[in-house]
Amino acid sequence: MATFYKYMPYLGVSFLNSPTIRISSAQHLNDPFEGELTDFELEELSKKINESNPGFDFPLKGIRVEYRNKKTSCGIVSLTTQYDNILMWSHYADQHCGIVLELEEDFLGEESQERDYRPYYIKPHKVNYYTTRQNSIDSNGDIQILLENSLTKKSQHWKYEDEYRCIVPLESSDILRYKKGNIELDENYYLMSIYPDSRPFIDESINDDWVSLRLCDALIEPGPNNYTLPKARTEFCGAMANRSEDCLFLKEIDIRKIKSIYLGRKMNPQHIKEILGTLNNKPEWDHLSVYRLNMKSDTYELEPIQLMANGLVLNPNIFKPINLIQSALSYMGKMKQ
Repeated sequence: MATFYKYMPYLGVSFLNSPTIRISSAQHLNDPFEGELTDFELEELSKKINESNPGFDFPLKGIRVEYRNKKTSCGIVSLTTQYDNILMWSHYADQHCGIVLELEEDFLGEESQERDYRPYYIKPHKVNYYTTRQNSIDSNGDIQILLENSLTKKSQHWKYEDEYRCIVPLESSDILRYKKGNIELDENYYLMSIYPDSRPFIDESINDDWVSLRLCDALIEPGPNNYTLPKARTEFCGAMANRSEDCLFLKEIDIRKIKSIYLGRKMNPQHIKEILGTLNNKPEWDHLSVYRLNMKSDTYELEPIQLMANGLVLNPNIFKPINLIQSALSYMGKMKQ
């Protein structure tokens, strides 16, 4: 089975015990051209909307806003084919202090049969790179084709990332996490009293900085607009993503889908011990390999040094405490010889 790599900061032992992957709203990606329509595509979308609503003439500005609202509820997981890209370690893995996960291509689970206006790639889909902005000339104003094309093409400036993307509904996340104080929810966790008759959120947990809500398929009572749960979750997650970039949408992943973990060249040695101590000789991790990235001596490249194979640490001495004074005296003694 094909595998792909995910760069990320190290999130502590809690991540290793219950691994999650972040699903980013397409509205908050780091490329300003991301998912934006060209003028030609906007005209095509305008034409289709106006043809479908005879007697109305929707302004382009309103159509662009509506398109962006729909784009917000598209969730993106960015992956790559490289575990040793120096720039990506710096940009996405806490300046070489984080980790890279090697994931099997079906790490997000089974494909859903349900479809709506959004593109859907539960397995990684290749991003294409261009020197000029490309029009979706075959879209005929179809919103799904426009979204799909705009979310899978980027400037050649990003080509070094060799990106593959999973594109899934934002509400397919399991956990919503947001910074306390940045977003105020009412007692039923609904923004501005939207969907007051639904109950899709339980298991609130709060620490010093963050609030976590678990999205669940709870029952809903029929409201005045007869909203179904999927629609309530879709629009709620879109509203949360629109209100703040500090919202994190997380998807729980099966430990067995993580084939290996790469540790950054500048990772804190205590974190390395913490990771190996947590994973070592645990039945659920007996398939795992762990590597530390080191610098090559003759080229500007990183190379992996294996620390763990099949869930077992290769050098148990790594857990022994280091006596710094004894090490210094030993080193000084060798220097005198």
